Amino acid sequence: MPKTKMTPTQLVTPQQYLNGHVITKRLKAFGITDAQLNGVHFRKHEGDEFEDWRVISMKPWPPELMLDMRVWCTFRWLMLDDPPPSRNRRDAWKSVALYEAQPIFQAAARRQVNFRKGQKVANDKRTDDADNRSLAPFRAWASRVEAQLVKNKMDAKERVAKYIADKKPPDRQRRRLRALLKAGKI
Repeated sequence: MPKTKMTPTQLVTPQQYLNGHVITKRLKAFGITDAQLNGVHFRKHEGDEFEDWRVISMKPWPPELMLDMRVWCTFRWLMLDDPPPSRNRRDAWKSVALYEAQPIFQAAARRQVNFRKGQKVANDKRTDDADNRSLAPFRAWASRVEAQLVKNKMDAKERVAKYIADKKPPDRQRRRLRALLKAGKI
């Protein structure tokens, strides 16, 4: 089927635009009927702000789709009633825009969480690598004299004390050796 361009004579009415909009299609995909969509309206009093408007439905809606019902009602009000410029109209458009951008926000939040998890893993790995590098002299010394230590039957505590006495490592390495010893990793 060849694609055709829209001409000014093929304009879409607000009702047709509303029926073909992504919000309407999404609700119909969840099983919402035309009767349910047409039974939704705002209950408002003169002077109420947009946030205070209540959404009333003549037909029952699934509880998990209440936000969707409010957004659809807002969008229908904007399309069909074409309200004059006001704060309520701006707030209504903002509500619809945030609803439509919600999947993008969720994807960005998931990406940020995954990035932070990956960063934490990388940081942990870097810390482990740094610890391994700082303990490398101790491990090399321990492997060279292991035979002597086995002969003397020294335990880990004695080996660490002997290393500290013989080599006089920096304070940071000394603290790390004592912490590993206390944790039972040496």
